[in-house]
Amino acid sequence: MVNGLSMLMLAKNSVLPRICRTYSPCYAIPRAPSSLSRMREVACRGVSSVAGVALKLDSGISHPRPHSEIPGPMAWPILGTMPSMFTDPAYDSTRMPRLWESYFKKYGRIFKLNLLGQGDVIFVSDPVDIEHIYKETFENPIRPFFESLKKIRMNNKKKYFKENETGIFTECGGLRDDKNELPGEFMDELFKWALESLCLVALNKRVGCLEGSEEGQRIIKAAITMMSCANECEYGIHLWRYFPTSPLRRMWKAHDDLLEVVITKVHEAKRDLEAREAEESGELNILESLLTTPGLSFKDVVTFMMDLFFAGIDTTSSTAVFTMYNLARSPEKQTRLQQELDQVLGDGCQPLTSHHMARLTYTKACVRETLRMLPTTSVNIRKLEKDITLQGYRVKAGTKVFVSMKESGMMEEYFPRATEFLPERWMRDHPDRLNNQYASIPFSVGTRMCVGRRLAEQELYVFLARLFLKYNLEYKYSEWDPVLKPLYKPDKPQNFTMTER
Repeated sequence: MVNGLSMLMLAKNSVLPRICRTYSPCYAIPRAPSSLSRMREVACRGVSSVAGVALKLDSGISHPRPHSEIPGPMAWPILGTMPSMFTDPAYDSTRMPRLWESYFKKYGRIFKLNLLGQGDVIFVSDPVDIEHIYKETFENPIRPFFESLKKIRMNNKKKYFKENETGIFTECGGLRDDKNELPGEFMDELFKWALESLCLVALNKRVGCLEGSEEGQRIIKAAITMMSCANECEYGIHLWRYFPTSPLRRMWKAHDDLLEVVITKVHEAKRDLEAREAEESGELNILESLLTTPGLSFKDVVTFMMDLFFAGIDTTSSTAVFTMYNLARSPEKQTRLQQELDQVLGDGCQPLTSHHMARLTYTKACVRETLRMLPTTSVNIRKLEKDITLQGYRVKAGTKVFVSMKESGMMEEYFPRATEFLPERWMRDHPDRLNNQYASIPFSVGTRMCVGRRLAEQELYVFLARLFLKYNLEYKYSEWDPVLKPLYKPDKPQNFTMTER
């Protein structure tokens, strides 16, 4: 039998290793850049700016209602709205967006929760409000998430991290059985693919993830454990602020394991780079580019690579598996995708180039539509530095605002037939093409947008192109009801049927 994932891996002369040199500069933040800001620019070139950003948006409300009148479930002394939330029929700790969706239906496009230890938290879903928030926080976007990770790095026993530079997040096939079905734990294989691709681009070398290398498994286990524990810390009661809870301790151990591996990798790259300099200049990979960037210390580079491995595995994998799921359940969309691949790639024997990628418009639309329906995570967060008006209410400075990307992406007024998988809505000539870019922002926008967006997109396009050029995909079982941990994951086995075309 054919090992499907082995065929999906990228050759070193494919488009991915060239990503880092095709980027254009990020936004310039109007203050003296830190070493991590410079590091973000090196690795994230190509992050598209928000065209025509106005730093002030007039809400049109001359007399907004006070913050205290923002609707929401009943709040109790000390405990806030948590008793109301826990007793709500829609409450499910693994599917919190279901509760938030019920509140949007009940209270409208803005509601308020009061969380123990956090105070008021505001949820919004209207793309007009989302645009307002992002533009008002454009100059200094504060994203108060992964604070538990920051605590770990600030209290690291080795004192490895600087006080104000703790990372990008915290700085505010043979796999088929006799029925041609992939294994129910296919996400595990996608983790390996994502890490192998990431290492190929960032380090210009293979680490043997698909062959079950111990080092690869160690990185995957550490990254997934950190993400899972971050979900428990950040979405639960913040007791970890006061004593080391079980999720914090597990994240701490996984973090130290990953740190040990990354330090070794950066040392190896530094030695290889120094040895090469005497003979030839050569083309630099992402890690080598960081090591040769003026102003970046060895620790800065280690910190960035930590965050790259931490966030670059299950985010890409989850989008890949949900795109497979959508296409497997939509045969006509899959056929249209394969027609495009046949036309652009022919027999698919040659490496994918930037010329090929530019022509894969429907392939890109399939990913974009998947991310509209199911972004990697349900919400993005901003902390307000000044009062702003949302939905006619004055929201106080210092408030955390949860931007519900899942909710805004399902609004019929912006996406007709929103519950249907319709990739063509993202094509330039489609009549229902999006008229407000803030209605679907899975990677966020502006200076705090996803640092690995371009890399993730290129990985996904190549993955889908290689898979669907050679195979048909079906899914014959019950519909998924994804869980949030803090990224969306399938709640059922991923038993896709894969047959040769």
